[in-house]
Amino acid sequence: MPVLSIHNATIVDQHNRQARGYAALTSASAPPPASRTIADQLGAGPEDSVLDLACGPGSLALRLAPHVREVTGLDLTPGMLEQARAAQEAQCATNVRWVWASLG
Repeated sequence: MPVLSIHNATIVDQHNRQARGYAALTSASAPPPASRTIADQLGAGPEDSVLDLACGPGSLALRLAPHVREVTGLDLTPGMLEQARAAQEAQCATNVRWVWASLG
């Protein structure tokens, strides 16, 4: 991981500590049938690629995955991306990829 600003390093530290609990909270926050509604509200369909910025543990990205061609989840926090990868594996989603990036 590249050198981060003090601000971003603080964010990563805090979010890494909270990643597991936040993933559990967000995975239970909306029932799966809501995923089609979310895709509809976004105007996303089977030919679309979706970018989920600050994807956290990937809850939204994984809910959209069955309804679009591909999803890329981008986040600053490695711990959140680890949770996203674990959730992806459990869901067997093959059209999602996770990217670490710092935008500032």
